[in-house]
Amino acid sequence: LGEALKAAETLEALGLSTTVADARFAKPLDHDLIRQLVRHHEVLITVEEGSRGG
Repeated sequence: LGEALKAAETLEALGLSTTVADARFAKPLDHDLIRQLVRHHEVLITVEEGSRGG
């Protein structure tokens, strides 16, 4: 999550509005949040932070 927040700060400095949503512990997935993000953002990027232990 830290790297995504740093990237968001960099993009904001370049004049690009960003949102970081941490869904790591979201069960069940918040479908309303996803719909809201899709409606209000031109681009969506997902980032997976895998762990070595699985």
